[in-house]
Amino acid sequence: MILKRTKGQAMTEFVLMLPLFIIIFASLMQFFILMSHYMVLAYVERAVMRYMTAPGEEITADKVRAFAAELAGKCGLKRGYLSCQITPVGCGSLKDIDPFGLLSGFAGVKIELSYKEKLFPAFAAITGRENIELKTKIYSAAGPALQFKIKEKAGQLWNMLTQNH
Repeated sequence: MILKRTKGQAMTEFVLMLPLFIIIFASLMQFFILMSHYMVLAYVERAVMRYMTAPGEEITADKVRAFAAELAGKCGLKRGYLSCQITPVGCGSLKDIDPFGLLSGFAGVKIELSYKEKLFPAFAAITGRENIELKTKIYSAAGPALQFKIKEKAGQLWNMLTQNH
């Protein structure tokens, strides 16, 4: 008799715990999907930066966005959910850290990619949001070659110093 009650108790406990196990499993699945899409987004971001800084044809913002959308589509992301923002960034006047003007005229580019990932319906109901936005950003140097500018400015400084003595 005791064995029959134990089997029934185990079955009841299993049935009571099953929804919790399903929620935990679904949460893990959603998390892994989000993380894999974030890694793909980071890969696309770096590939876009390589595309922008590679020598060759004239690069425009529209070409960069098209490249990002095409690569994201090939990597498994939905093109319509991806947005790409390209912002030029300048160092401006850095007198406090660059008194000799070695970095004057130095500029860069900031690329921000965002991707809207649809949540599972259960999580959408819990959070009240249908999507989660994954964002990445990367900065890169652009414009004149920094090493040549530094060599030129350093040469000018050396000449100025040696002429005074």
